[in-house]
Amino acid sequence: MKFTEIDLQCEDIMWFGIDKNGLVFECTSGGIGCVPKFVCESKENTAILESFFLQELKETTQGTLLIPGTDSQLSQDVLSLSKKGVYCFDVAIDDGRPNEYKKIAAPDHPIMLSDLPDRIKSIMCNHIVDVDVASESLIRVAHAY
Repeated sequence: MKFTEIDLQCEDIMWFGIDKNGLVFECTSGGIGCVPKFVCESKENTAILESFFLQELKETTQGTLLIPGTDSQLSQDVLSLSKKGVYCFDVAIDDGRPNEYKKIAAPDHPIMLSDLPDRIKSIMCNHIVDVDVASESLIRVAHAY
């Protein structure tokens, strides 16, 4: 099943991608952020990736929360993800730019596509975005619709 344009307006979608260097990153749409076509193609794949990264993957490094002073569920999730080697971004709501995501957490030692199990690699190999998440604090995403 696909995400529809209506789904994107009311669901806070946590989606995962690979940057041009093979590093894993996560974005949270907040129900207003632009979401790439590869995410919209399969709700099932999005759920598989979210379950894998949040529940199955183990913490292996230190992570840094770049938005200190908040104790929200999002902050806890992204800090945990960064400790698993994932760069984390959130939609730039406060700046009114739904096609941009700002970096909110970073790992000390990032995980790469090549480090993932084959079943996850097979999904993620189509989730490549032309960005360098290690050095950029903002990424722009073309909207699927």
